[in-house]
Amino acid sequence: MNLFNTSLKAAVLGCCAFLFGLQSFAQYDLTIEQSEPAGPDTPGTVYRFYIEANDPTDKLSAVFGNNEAALIFQTPAGIYNNAFNSSWNASGINPALLPVFPDLADDSYATIGLSGPAAGVAGAEDPSLVQDASLSPTVSGYFQFGGTELNVNTLTGASWYVLNTAANALPTDGRWLVAQITTAGDLSGTLNAQIFPLGVGADQVQQSWDFAGGEVVIPCDGVLDECGVCDGPGIAEGTCDCEGNLPPFARDCDGNCILDADGDGICDDEDACVPATAEMSGDFELSIEAVDAGALGTAYRFYVNAADATDKLSAVFGNDQMPLVLNTPANVYNDAFNSSWNASGINPALLPVFPDLAFDSYATIGLDGPASGVPGAEDPSLVQDASLTPTVSGFFQAGGTGLNVNTLTGASWYVLNTATNALPTDGRWLIAQITTTGDISGTLNYQVFPFGVGADQVQLARSFEGTTVLSNEVCGCNDASACNYDAEATNNDGSCEYAQQYYDCDGNC
Repeated sequence: MNLFNTSLKAAVLGCCAFLFGLQSFAQYDLTIEQSEPAGPDTPGTVYRFYIEANDPTDKLSAVFGNNEAALIFQTPAGIYNNAFNSSWNASGINPALLPVFPDLADDSYATIGLSGPAAGVAGAEDPSLVQDASLSPTVSGYFQFGGTELNVNTLTGASWYVLNTAANALPTDGRWLVAQITTAGDLSGTLNAQIFPLGVGADQVQQSWDFAGGEVVIPCDGVLDECGVCDGPGIAEGTCDCEGNLPPFARDCDGNCILDADGDGICDDEDACVPATAEMSGDFELSIEAVDAGALGTAYRFYVNAADATDKLSAVFGNDQMPLVLNTPANVYNDAFNSSWNASGINPALLPVFPDLAFDSYATIGLDGPASGVPGAEDPSLVQDASLTPTVSGFFQAGGTGLNVNTLTGASWYVLNTATNALPTDGRWLIAQITTTGDISGTLNYQVFPFGVGADQVQLARSFEGTTVLSNEVCGCNDASACNYDAEATNNDGSCEYAQQYYDCDGNC
């Protein structure tokens, strides 16, 4: 394997003794250490790349890339460069400046065994650099100007190296530092190095390592399974993915219904007349409280009741399959001090002076004020079909008289599973407050993760009039040919009874 083209190779061959075949010496390991930046204003994470020596007399000759072994750094968020180090290597990181300018220690650079100038280490030398000027960026350009990607893949290539006589060609504490990258984003790539085992150039070893996310990727000598594990078992039987998530109740991993206990064509995860589902659904019922708001009318507060303290409310939503409807013909009250559709503008400090602010109409997930007042909480986010008239935000911000979220895209207000307000407060979640002087009715749909497990999610629809939650299902026998047919039943609960052959329902032949 040629590290350089003929002209560049001639310039360094004598000092570095590059040869072109792999020898049967032990392989070397790459270690990547991550740390917080030393400087208070440096963004991101500091990644330090070390090659582990096998013997204290081993010598690191070079880090290189070419058309046969590309050297790659992918840092899409850019890398940190400190103005006090104008070099591509660590020669400008003056230890005397670090107490005053700690960010200098976070500078990104290429190196051979040094984290500062060679002048501070007896017998050391700052690494030299040879590179193809057509590279974009070059190695020096990448390290000096906050590069987002370095790909040394040309015939000429590039390399940073030291002479075999340099003290820093030998390992320090059993290893060599070869690069420091500080970035606020992702990091991946491939690093190639040439090492002289026991310091003997004729026995040189060239080795490559892939890395991603600050971790070295170990090559697979076998077969990668569907989870990316070398010779791994793949997705475990009975689970749906590599994380071990189980299929939802009554469904397979593709969402197909596999359980319909009463044979009514309604999957048991949606059938309120199946005991298992009815019990599950009953855990997350809607309750509505009415509060006298004086001249503003009545404030209706909508709560979803939790079954367990670890349950999490994911979202309130509507779409073409499950419309979300709010009917408020006398419109809803909006207070000028809350310009948001949620409760983030209800500043507790203003309430003693402006008490009407407490009756503002808003959508929420577990909050009656800004998230900043609750550790770990987050104000709910909103996604909505812009063609809705009104949109969810428009209804809550501009005194809406009606909201009907019934399109394919629909709308939803939600929080992430990590937000503390996804958990219930006093056994329930507040999902909306609506203040109006007139009637109120509608349908609210919401998604709950029992015990916080998203794979077991439950979606429920609850209709209401005033503070009364209406039953969406009338369970019973809805087969007109059955002896116990119930004309009011909307959902067959499997209780139908039929006459025996040649007999009527009274047992008469």
